[in-house]
Amino acid sequence: MLTGQAYIARCANQRSLFLKSRFFLYGSPTGFLQHLNPHSLSVGLYFEKDRTKYDLKEVKGRGLVKTEDVNIIQIYSSYSMKSDDEYVDGVKRIVNGINDVYTGNRPKAIKMMPNELNKDILDNYVDENAGSNLIPIGLDLDDVNCQYIDLLKGRQLLVGSTASGRTNLLKLILSNRNDSIKTYIVDDKSLELYSFRDKKSVDYIHNLDGVKMFLEEMRSLIEERQLAFIKEQELNPSMLPKLFFASLPSVLVVVAEWEEFMSLVTDTKDLSAEKIIIAASEVNIVFLAAANCNRLKAYDLATKHMKESIFGIVTGSFSAQTIFSSTVRTRNDNSSGTGYIIENSVIRRIQIAKVD
Repeated sequence: MLTGQAYIARCANQRSLFLKSRFFLYGSPTGFLQHLNPHSLSVGLYFEKDRTKYDLKEVKGRGLVKTEDVNIIQIYSSYSMKSDDEYVDGVKRIVNGINDVYTGNRPKAIKMMPNELNKDILDNYVDENAGSNLIPIGLDLDDVNCQYIDLLKGRQLLVGSTASGRTNLLKLILSNRNDSIKTYIVDDKSLELYSFRDKKSVDYIHNLDGVKMFLEEMRSLIEERQLAFIKEQELNPSMLPKLFFASLPSVLVVVAEWEEFMSLVTDTKDLSAEKIIIAASEVNIVFLAAANCNRLKAYDLATKHMKESIFGIVTGSFSAQTIFSSTVRTRNDNSSGTGYIIENSVIRRIQIAKVD
């Protein structure tokens, strides 16, 4: 038999309920707490050495509550069971029976963070009205809302230390992108993204010759889009460049390792290469570049341009990198699949879905 004093730390709807009440619990205290709604109560137990003088047989769910008087209580169980599994199955049958006969409007389900988040489970959280510019990548750990990479926000840097989940994030992005989006994949030496080479609307690049062809295509595409803007501005002088280019179909460039990519760019001997990369961002050609935060040391114009982005994602520990700064305290645990999404200095901690 256990005795203890419990204080309600927080109660969303019934703040005064059970406040400073004394609970005498029989059996496991965690068994009692499981009957409390975890979304409305936070309970802290502080057990004392004294014992109650009431002699009761130990029965699951049986206990005493002391306010002004001592009362015997029995915690309600919605289903009679011999085991926890039988109880869960019984509750499911009750819920299914209620659903079968209920004809009213369905309330929104309480969002719960799944024990394991993969791509298939993430699909259940995606807003059906999300545009093709939004690529789902995970769930906010605070409000369990789906989080996206927004291509309309331009270039974004994906940084993290070794084995922090950057490759998984890239695979998730490529798996969830809209097939209609023209996509260039610049793979690294390990060819981790090789399986996406034959996907619809994808150009796969992994060597110097490929980078040369890529830069030529970028040069032509940039000139084509700039010319289209000039023609549009002749018809509509008030048209702003940012609005015009945002109205054009996004072109996605996924770089598996930025340092390796820039090394190949240097090897092309193309003096205008860095300017091409910078100009691409201005005409809705979106670079999503992954980088090891311990290796991003180059100071060329293109790398500086990427590091100045106000949008990005940190995989793993936030403090392992120095690209993005924070004025608020961030939790730096090493939980598998966690990360931070940064949008103009607003930082949210997320669980990134795993790709099978």
